[in-house]
Amino acid sequence: MSNYDENDLRAQFENLIREILPSRLVTNFIIVAEIANDTSSELSVSVSNGMSPWLANGMLDYASGLIMSGECMYPEESD
Repeated sequence: MSNYDENDLRAQFENLIREILPSRLVTNFIIVAEIANDTSSELSVSVSNGMSPWLANGMLDYASGLIMSGECMYPEESD
């Protein structure tokens, strides 16, 4: 059993995104995180409320391509 509340994690993430991008509208998100403690680790996945499975899968598929190409690891700096 997890030692964290997924709803609390989602709310904290939403607040963080709003603080970082105050002039942007984030319509959907997916969080993939490894949660670890002294004895174990687990993969946690959380999606924005109301996100359909096909949309989440499409976003993950697209993100996977960015990861494999290295694009998200070394993003271009904007002016």
